[in-house]
Amino acid sequence: MRKVSFILTVVFVAFLAASCDYQPVIAKVEIQMVKVAPEKGEAFFIGKYEVTQKEWRAVMGTKPAGNLSGDDYPVENVSYDEVLEFIAKLNEKTNAGYRLPTRQEWETAAYAANRQFYKYAGTTDSLDAYAWYKNNSQDVHNEAQTHPVGTKKPNALGLYDMSGNVSEMTSDIAINSEYVYIKGGTCKSVPSNCEITAQDSILNYGGVRGIRCGFRLARSVK
Repeated sequence: MRKVSFILTVVFVAFLAASCDYQPVIAKVEIQMVKVAPEKGEAFFIGKYEVTQKEWRAVMGTKPAGNLSGDDYPVENVSYDEVLEFIAKLNEKTNAGYRLPTRQEWETAAYAANRQFYKYAGTTDSLDAYAWYKNNSQDVHNEAQTHPVGTKKPNALGLYDMSGNVSEMTSDIAINSEYVYIKGGTCKSVPSNCEITAQDSILNYGGVRGIRCGFRLARSVK
């Protein structure tokens, strides 16, 4: 009987230890922001990096990403509804006014605020130094995979992964209010889908998750 009790105790303790990994600890979330001041229009802040799995887990207590290789990998495989919930919970605790960027804000930030003649975020030439995309993101099994944020070169504003890695949700809704626009392309995208002007969309209701789709935060200048 003692042996059975010991086994049950170990299992219970192990369950508690595992559960601790999923408890929200919002106070530890620190979003690095970069100010974007366009020549025309209002200034705003946008996240230096895509929201990471560590940040998502700290707020939501879940691990939705398809690639769970590390805390610094971008969160992905999330729905629009889940992203709005993340933002609401984060704002409730921080009162920071975080939100999704608009398409215009996202493009302005990718162009480094002054609409230089970039094709991609940071370059008009090869993407290899600036983005994880179809040609350079494969793992040992030749499968396109996401990579830790901030491991490629940034654009002129110091923003990382605006092209490639995961596509990023915006706040703009399209087509009978059923879809949300996404920008930037993914680790599986061909170069043309990583261009600043390129865009796609995912369903914005019903909990539909976007494969390799994540986001970065924005907020207005107070």
